[in-house]
Amino acid sequence: MTGTKVDSLMHSINITANKNMIFGDKSAQTPGGIRMGTAAITSRGLDETDCDMIADYLHRACNIGVKI
Repeated sequence: MTGTKVDSLMHSINITANKNMIFGDKSAQTPGGIRMGTAAITSRGLDETDCDMIADYLHRACNIGVKI
């Protein structure tokens, strides 16, 4: 999945992400990566364990997106 598709997928499940170019990308319109910040997570009192759970949600969402 491209960063653009993951960005749209995350938006559809109310998770904020930004498409982001990574090394080797040819176009800013279809970047291969996303950027996710942790400042909002930590300011709400979440810790490493919570980040593991969030990472699992993101992984599951991307797997569903690939199947779709």
